Amino acid sequence: MDNSVVVNRLIAWARWKLNSGNALGFPSSTSFIHEYVDNSRQLQSYGEVDGWCRETNNAVESLSQAGSTSDYFMIRLEYLSNVRDIKLKLELANVSKATYYRRLNGIYEKLSNEIEKKYIDRNETVML
Repeated sequence: MDNSVVVNRLIAWARWKLNSGNALGFPSSTSFIHEYVDNSRQLQSYGEVDGWCRETNNAVESLSQAGSTSDYFMIRLEYLSNVRDIKLKLELANVSKATYYRRLNGIYEKLSNEIEKKYIDRNETVML
């Protein structure tokens, strides 16, 4: 899976996570939500988006979570925080700009591998 696909999934996951209330500890979906509208004005089934956002969420949750420079912290800082200034992000992550983006690319690879692993496991189960 290409890094751009992972980034697009993370952007949708962040919207889903913040809009669902799950980021605040509430259930991830409710019975009255049936459709999801993205910025391109195309209507998608909420179930489809919810499904791959859950896959992305599971992959993000599988990242290491120890410390303020963990992969989990980096993803939350990049996609779920209200911090938009890169200088402040670098200060919070305590890394240089080059290291920050290099680490994000490494995390994208980990997430890609984790998501692809789920598809491979699913296909092997179906073939058995």
